[in-house]
Amino acid sequence: MIARLIALSAVGLVTMGVEKGCVFGASSGDDDPIDNPDDGSGNGTTFETSLTLRDSAGSEKTVFEPNELITFQLTVRNRTAVAQSLDLPSSLIHEFYVFNDGAETALWVSSDDQAVNPVVTPLEFAASETKVMSFTWNQGLADGTFLEAGDYDARGLVAGEDVSADPDEPHELRSTLRSFRVD
Repeated sequence: MIARLIALSAVGLVTMGVEKGCVFGASSGDDDPIDNPDDGSGNGTTFETSLTLRDSAGSEKTVFEPNELITFQLTVRNRTAVAQSLDLPSSLIHEFYVFNDGAETALWVSSDDQAVNPVVTPLEFAASETKVMSFTWNQGLADGTFLEAGDYDARGLVAGEDVSADPDEPHELRSTLRSFRVD
């Protein structure tokens, strides 16, 4: 009888430990999101956001030829073990920005060429879900010219009401700046 009670207690302790590990992502090797506050890097308590630049073949790249297509790939991961819902203020889900190296004013914004409807748009994330959002650009600017050879920065973000591309306003739904060059 005592042996059974000890065995049941051991099973209970192991089960509680497994449940705690699953809740905080230990099974995937992730840190507890509570220990990672938003530091402007796209890593917050709820979401982790990153930007990758790709060429037309899908390869990650940081150096492009003039007028070469650049695909901005924004990856947003729900770091929590519960579903998350965002109500975006328009039909615009994501935006991408290109800046001169070190500048705060954007040379190009992806939404400048898009029709945007002023309707609330829900964006749903299942527990631990990752969404990938992409936009392909030919390096064309609003004035009809194209990027000149030089160094640039890019940023991607979820187009929420309080998410800004401004470097002084960190947010977990916005990527860090990604440097790239046009040769």
